[in-house]
Amino acid sequence: MKKLIILIVSIIMLTSCAIAPNFDSNEYRLIVDMRHIAESSEIVCSNRVAAFQTSTLLNQQAIYLKLYTEYLPRNTLTTEMVTELVNMTGEFEKAYTDGEPSKRYCERKLEIINQNVITMQQITGRKPVR
Repeated sequence: MKKLIILIVSIIMLTSCAIAPNFDSNEYRLIVDMRHIAESSEIVCSNRVAAFQTSTLLNQQAIYLKLYTEYLPRNTLTTEMVTELVNMTGEFEKAYTDGEPSKRYCERKLEIINQNVITMQQITGRKPVR
């Protein structure tokens, strides 16, 4: 009976290890880069040109991250989070392409993006290293 329990526990552990996504240092670095950009809102939002450039850069980084993560094995959660991030950064860039959003809009949007990126960083950082 003990051998059967050990076998079942071993199979469950091996299966869960095979299902869990692996830590990817490139993915993590891209997320940290985006966080660094998003945390610059106090400086950026005071200048419309800088805000527009930041919105474009964040959107390009998010698209690049999506392209990087979408075919990594067992990475569905990250891909879903990145897809949502692409939507957020796309809205941010579009606001500057279509008009002149307020400084408060810029600050708030960067806060939201930053919070999402922090969550992604926390989740990605918890992936097992193999």
